[in-house]
Amino acid sequence: MKRHALSALLVLGLAVPASSQQLIAWPIGAANAALRAFLPGMPMPRPFLPGPRPLPQPAPRPGPRPAPVLPPEASPVTMTGYHVEGTITDQVAELSYRIVFRNPTNRRLEGVLMVPLPADASLSGFSMVIAGKETKGELLEASQASSIYQSIVSRAIDPGLLELVGERMFRAKVFPIEPRGEIVATLRMTQTLAKSGGLVTLSVPMRSARFTRGEGGRASANITLKTTRPLRTILSSNADTRIVRSGDHGASIRYEEGSAGPQDLALTFSMREDPLAPGVLAYRESGEDGTFLLTLSPRIEAEAKAAPKAVVFVVDRSGSMTEGGKMDQAKKALAWCVDRLNPQDRFGIVDFATDWNGLEESSLLAATPENKARAKRYIARIEAAGGTNIEAGLDQGLKLLNTADGITPMLFFLTDGVPT
Repeated sequence: MKRHALSALLVLGLAVPASSQQLIAWPIGAANAALRAFLPGMPMPRPFLPGPRPLPQPAPRPGPRPAPVLPPEASPVTMTGYHVEGTITDQVAELSYRIVFRNPTNRRLEGVLMVPLPADASLSGFSMVIAGKETKGELLEASQASSIYQSIVSRAIDPGLLELVGERMFRAKVFPIEPRGEIVATLRMTQTLAKSGGLVTLSVPMRSARFTRGEGGRASANITLKTTRPLRTILSSNADTRIVRSGDHGASIRYEEGSAGPQDLALTFSMREDPLAPGVLAYRESGEDGTFLLTLSPRIEAEAKAAPKAVVFVVDRSGSMTEGGKMDQAKKALAWCVDRLNPQDRFGIVDFATDWNGLEESSLLAATPENKARAKRYIARIEAAGGTNIEAGLDQGLKLLNTADGITPMLFFLTDGVPT
């Protein structure tokens, strides 16, 4: 599954995500030759440390990264805004990234903005107005950009950049950055989206704002989808993404950073004419078992009525669910599902860790407004801690389903799959 490289980081005293934009700044006139070598028009820098150039490394697993070690001339610059706007027409995405940088110091700075570009995307526009003048930049091919990535890594500024060797780069001089002033950079990208197993996928990087946010502003996105064929499946794994369909050929996608911090916006959709519109995505890391996502999207008939159903939600609340906001995401998803139960439905909730608890232990509840409100209060009180007794949770969930009287049974299992 291809990883997209357009995310943003300011390398100045912050934790380092991979696939980052860089704004390296220094007081005017204070930069040494090593820093100024990154400016447009200068020869490609060589790695600072002796010895062979570092080789590209495989993408690391999630976890803490080493903090960058900055040259003494570098000054802290923060990001105070990150917004993505644009349209998707069938398999072509045209997105605009608006990024606001702020100089929190009382010194006038100069610097260089470096933006890695995914191999399957083209830069269709760039604007950055400084002191009333629009700044231009230059596009570097992968071989040229590789020298810069490796040079930054060799100076211990950003070890995560080794993942970008092989990517292209856009580079622009930033001068001057006024004391307490802001720089607004806008990049317009055009990208042909990947399609596999009947599903089209888009990944919009948003996580960088976690590392770079300054005094205000949150990561956000507003994207419009238009299709020439009927839009069938459309979904996002991000709990802070809202999707609203507009007829059979479009949808609006809005993302607002939530309490868990910024998360990448992942969107999957299909355009099919056949009755079920099947789609499948598969993923496998070397040496591990693979996973797949299968989607079926039958046509919705306007006159059709939903059949009554018995729904049991089994949710993991073990200790590993505290990581990365997973428990909050599961609780939001659970409350959302409860809200959308129909009056003729019946439901139950089982949460498990070392042992299990339940909204009701022996019977399903009617989906009345009172019972749904009670369920949401119960969901709000769920806290993650303890081991992962999947068997106990599923066993109780299946017992509840056995109490359904002739209506369609469904069980939803919410877990991160991590044993604790």
